[in-house]
Amino acid sequence: MSATEADREQRGGATERHVGLRRRIKHEEAGLTLPLVALLDVIFFMLLYFMAAGTLTPPENELPSTITAEKRGPGAGTSDFTTQVLRVEARPNPAGGPATVSFRVGERVAASAPELLAVLTALPKGPGIIVKVADEATVDAAAAALQVVQDAGFYKVSYVAGP
Repeated sequence: MSATEADREQRGGATERHVGLRRRIKHEEAGLTLPLVALLDVIFFMLLYFMAAGTLTPPENELPSTITAEKRGPGAGTSDFTTQVLRVEARPNPAGGPATVSFRVGERVAASAPELLAVLTALPKGPGIIVKVADEATVDAAAAALQVVQDAGFYKVSYVAGP
């Protein structure tokens, strides 16, 4: 008998042999379990949310620029008046002098500021007016048209340069 076996017999009598079985630490006992399925579900739902929120809202440059009011009652959805368009046109003078300026509102043509004032005072003021100035027209003609529009009592005035 060896010395270690003799010591063991004195202590308890039986010899013990370790076969390599060790106590394994289970993950449940250590608290290291991660609910991986739930984590993946949360990540998936967040991905879906941000994809949907990013594609459903229109960009700001595509939003409507005016607020519209809902009309109720008879004649809803129709307007009694429309915005008038005043065109300031210039025709070159064949003799080589300054261009002739004309003011056109619909089918009515005025050759001077007083004639234009007479035409504009007969129009309704509520819908407003758009002043379109042709490229060939002078700055004096555009300024005269804007002054006549103001003298006629229009308070909603839009200026558009070009043909």
